Amino acid sequence: MNADQLDASHPPGQSALATAEREITRFLRRSRMASQQLAASVHPDLDPAGYGILVNLFELSATMPHGVRASDLGAAQGLHKSTTSRNIADLEALGLIRRVPDPSDARARLVQFTPSGEHSLRQIRAARRLKLSQSLSRWPAEDVENLSRLLRRLGDDLL
Repeated sequence: MNADQLDASHPPGQSALATAEREITRFLRRSRMASQQLAASVHPDLDPAGYGILVNLFELSATMPHGVRASDLGAAQGLHKSTTSRNIADLEALGLIRRVPDPSDARARLVQFTPSGEHSLRQIRAARRLKLSQSLSRWPAEDVENLSRLLRRLGDDLL
């Protein structure tokens, strides 16, 4: 069955929904491939899940300069405590992050970047932003603003 036949099988008004579903699936597939490439660019042994942890660590570090609790990283990723712990151990073994004592609770540990881990992530993020900027440079500013607004809305509605 081709795309036109699939659209014809939907009730009136559902064709746009079918197209949106197809495009979202296509976007997510490409996003997964891009995440794999980005992760490998940071470190050849880094997997996409670890890359996600690094991105969240980077974002959370802006408001938590002494380090981030593993529970906060797990919550940001929607991961179980054991999965988060395994990912953090893997990232630490790769030399991208380190665990340090929490200054407010000597029993707890915080996660921080190593200098090389932060440098690698910053380089990859800058390259990714440059590529995105180049891709969207031909778009009118209003379209880019609408894309941002609609992506946020979709993300919020899918939760």
